[in-house]
Amino acid sequence: LREHGLDVEAASLDTSGNLTRCAVIGKNGKNKDGAYWVRLDARPTTWWENFPAGDTGTWCGDGNPVSLTDAQRAEIDRHRREREAEQLKEHQEKARAAQAQYKAANSNDVQGHGYAVRKAVDFGPHVRRWTGSKADYLLVPMYDRTGKLWSLQQIADGKRFKSDNGECRDKNFLQGGRKKGCFCPVGDTFREASKVLIGEGLATVAAGV
Repeated sequence: LREHGLDVEAASLDTSGNLTRCAVIGKNGKNKDGAYWVRLDARPTTWWENFPAGDTGTWCGDGNPVSLTDAQRAEIDRHRREREAEQLKEHQEKARAAQAQYKAANSNDVQGHGYAVRKAVDFGPHVRRWTGSKADYLLVPMYDRTGKLWSLQQIADGKRFKSDNGECRDKNFLQGGRKKGCFCPVGDTFREASKVLIGEGLATVAAGV
């Protein structure tokens, strides 16, 4: 289970055969994004799901395929529906916060930000700048294909953001915000464009435009 990212220990493992939710590794136990069930009978078997990673599977001690009962399949489906509903609710809450912050941010002087100066490329019309007493970030909006803003990426001039493993970085996604299926166009639009570049980083793509 730990090899598949579930934050569980052998000493406290639930071996009742019931579906048990747990944290995934690297999130400091602040989530319940993993699930498993374990049966320790004559044929030890287990099922797991790492929801953020999309990793799910079964294992059997004798190496033979695992056949799930109808009750187990129903429990797994119920868990998945519950987790998807919880995730959608969280994404919608974060989207409202992201939209409010983005609306309040400044669309001027983006290119004067330290990160933009170092990269020396035009980030396009969608990036804004958020400044405060303890903040000076670029805000990169994350849209879905319909144009709805779901989340933000914050970019600082220097390694200001601390990750779960204690490392510092200059970029940070809004915690709990939606990322899957989201993107930020560097140009006004990609529709009917003669050239479309797809990349992971804002500066990387902007440099190729």
